Amino acid sequence: GVSSVAAEAELLSAVVHFFREVGLGPEDVGIKVNSRKVLASILPLLGVQEDELAGVCVVLDKTDKVGEDTVRQELSDTLAVSPSMVE
Repeated sequence: GVSSVAAEAELLSAVVHFFREVGLGPEDVGIKVNSRKVLASILPLLGVQEDELAGVCVVLDKTDKVGEDTVRQELSDTLAVSPSMVE
């Protein structure tokens, strides 16, 4: 296997390409990625500091249980993540 997230990104790209080729778009199909490795590579690009990664991941894991609005609020209030990044 590949140790970087490049393999996951390539696989997601192929899946999106397939759906587009068969006429399905974002209104038809949703893709959820549940990988701490992927999140750990993306969140710093959005301004999340390395020492905040674990806390942000814990909050994001609650999305299905408590809803997006609650998660946004918790990210903004508890973890002091900027509102523009939360959106």
